[in-house]
Amino acid sequence: MKLLILGGTSFVGRHMTQAAIDRGHEVTLFHRGQTNPGIFPAAQKVVGDRMDGLEPLAFGKWDAVIDTSGYLPRAVSLSAQFLKERADRYIYISTLSVYADKSFAGITEEHEVEQLEDPESEDIPAYYGALKAASEQRAAEAFGGRLLVIRPGVVAGPYDSTDRLTYWPRRVAEGGAILVPEQQAPFQCIDGRDLAAWTMAMAEQKETGIYNAVGTPGVYTFRGMVEACRSAVNRNAELVPVDEHWLLEQGVRPFTDIPLWIAASDRERSGFMQVSARKAELKGLRCRPLEQTFEDLWAWDRGRLDNPHRTGMSRGREAELLQAWQTVSKGGDSFGDSRH
Repeated sequence: MKLLILGGTSFVGRHMTQAAIDRGHEVTLFHRGQTNPGIFPAAQKVVGDRMDGLEPLAFGKWDAVIDTSGYLPRAVSLSAQFLKERADRYIYISTLSVYADKSFAGITEEHEVEQLEDPESEDIPAYYGALKAASEQRAAEAFGGRLLVIRPGVVAGPYDSTDRLTYWPRRVAEGGAILVPEQQAPFQCIDGRDLAAWTMAMAEQKETGIYNAVGTPGVYTFRGMVEACRSAVNRNAELVPVDEHWLLEQGVRPFTDIPLWIAASDRERSGFMQVSARKAELKGLRCRPLEQTFEDLWAWDRGRLDNPHRTGMSRGREAELLQAWQTVSKGGDSFGDSRH
């Protein structure tokens, strides 16, 4: 196939490009030339800013476009309208954040998505889900039934500079007592390489429609995720379970101070890590064990240890909390070993 990838050099897009090349496809990358410009010498590279228009792509035609960098409806509309006569299909990488109600388990592709209160807003941090939902609609307006929308949740693996899942192998590698919320909150993610391989398979099969792209719900809890990390990175690390309600009383921020943890008491987001993957699995989506993701993630992150992570509490703050928890809990003078 001839594929055009919008983006294609950073994390998810990078995995998409690698998967396409590995499967023998002819790849054109359209990007700004700012992130990893030297990678993928086998791909044709066209430098440009999609917000300024896609005229540099007027020369080509493609079997499919894969949009990995569309965060604003205006940008997606410009791209999709320009390419609708130049590409057979449009594959838009969206997000599970589009769903309006994330308070229940089993969210499927048919559930309602968020709506922008202000259609002119382009505030991505404030309206990320709604902007992606509106972007899906803009792509549909241009491509109609030739559109494939893929909604991943948390994407993990090498090249993930968000430092969300990356926090855990670095922390576990350091060893010692590691604070982990005691409650068994669900956990769900997808390795970027599995996402990319499946997307390529869907493109080859000329599939269309909307699909949640996540791991099977219920396979991992948050605690199980951290235990998988310990198994892959440092079996001597000690996980210390701490009461969720106590952590919240101490001002610990879920998802930020403890990356990717959603408190069980957070009813509004309780379903975000329990989304249905059934439709995608029927089309062949398979996810590797988290242990493998953590092994490869840690192998990559070891080469960037000079870069401080952007998420997670400081080690000093963690130690203070562990000491305070030891005082108020019934654990006596020892943290104890939480391995099972």
